[in-house]
Amino acid sequence: MNVKYRAAPLMAALLLSLAGCGGDSADVIYNGDGGTDPTPETGFDASNIVDDVASDVIVATYTGMAQATGDLVDTVLVLTNGNLTRANLRAAQDAWYEARKYWEASEGFLWGPIDTQGLDPKLDDWPVNKIDLDAILADRSLDLRNQTVIEQLDTTVKGFHTIEYLLFNDGSGNEDTSGCGTAQPGSTACLDNVLAALADERRAAYLEGITVNVDNVANATLQAWQPSGGNFIAAVVGAGKGSSVYTSQRAILEEFVQGAINIADEVGAGKLGDPFAAGDPLTVESKFSGNSLIDFQYNVRSIRNVYCGRLSTGTESAVNACVASANAGLAELVSEEDAALHTEMLTAIDDAVAAIADVPAPYESAVVAARTDPAVAASIQDAIDAVLALSELLTSEILPLLDDVDFRY
Repeated sequence: MNVKYRAAPLMAALLLSLAGCGGDSADVIYNGDGGTDPTPETGFDASNIVDDVASDVIVATYTGMAQATGDLVDTVLVLTNGNLTRANLRAAQDAWYEARKYWEASEGFLWGPIDTQGLDPKLDDWPVNKIDLDAILADRSLDLRNQTVIEQLDTTVKGFHTIEYLLFNDGSGNEDTSGCGTAQPGSTACLDNVLAALADERRAAYLEGITVNVDNVANATLQAWQPSGGNFIAAVVGAGKGSSVYTSQRAILEEFVQGAINIADEVGAGKLGDPFAAGDPLTVESKFSGNSLIDFQYNVRSIRNVYCGRLSTGTESAVNACVASANAGLAELVSEEDAALHTEMLTAIDDAVAAIADVPAPYESAVVAARTDPAVAASIQDAIDAVLALSELLTSEILPLLDDVDFRY
């Protein structure tokens, strides 16, 4: 069962819980001894920034992901209950693409419970271990619809990428490329080859079990932030006001920025850079679906969302996103402290997304073509440079800016 939540009521309930019965959260802060101290009268109050990112970006993203993985379960169950048609397979593939948008848009904040509770690898470990996957399919003693069995499997044989493999690849020995043997990805022949593979009951059961598990983990990720669950959001919005995790608003803003730096480095040096440097398409993430470059763009858009304080799985520019949010999120502080730097940040985000989009798709083919085609190689290098330039701006300008600000809390 997928429980759906709205971020706005969640934040309202949280603020009431922080304020206490009859209290006013604007008048007091909570000290480490359980008592209260007067609200400081000077310094930059980052409360709105923290609330925007925690509620309107992070919790909203996890809410969207849980809804999307629930929809993915629904479409997969249609297939695994014997309705093996091209239309149903396309619907399941489309649902996977939609869920990936939310996951990739969350990778700018891979801290908190997603990290400390080990939820990230359960959702997105890469690469898939094809040897172990084949062994699991062959072991008929395993009930692959049983979540207790699925939970005990290694993360390299479950998560989004195992679902991807089962939905987009026919399993006939071409596991190291996207598509289905000689059939072109997305073609009728390719769909038919995948459907033929899913006619194997073991393969269908595995797809069902893994998809339900991903939905369970997505919901656990959301629940870890909710007041009714792990309530990690209280530790975030309470930064500098009694939070035992973040003792100042500077600390939580540094967490926001460092999360953005980490994903920019991973995309530039790792996801784009490593396969390009090695000339090796086998290491390209999301190659089974040919979705790699879209994934990478959403990774950068996760930075856009944190910076502008607003969730969007759309393709609008950072400029337009921050206009739509009226410079919420980190943009509130940066635009107030250094208008030129704010403009530079918006440009760097948009340049990174555009440069990734300019690489010929799919990325695994571009990596091969780059060996002999200077234009393709240049497009990949431009994308790497643009993403790493964004990382450098965050590291050399945005982080130091936080050190120069006198925060109220």
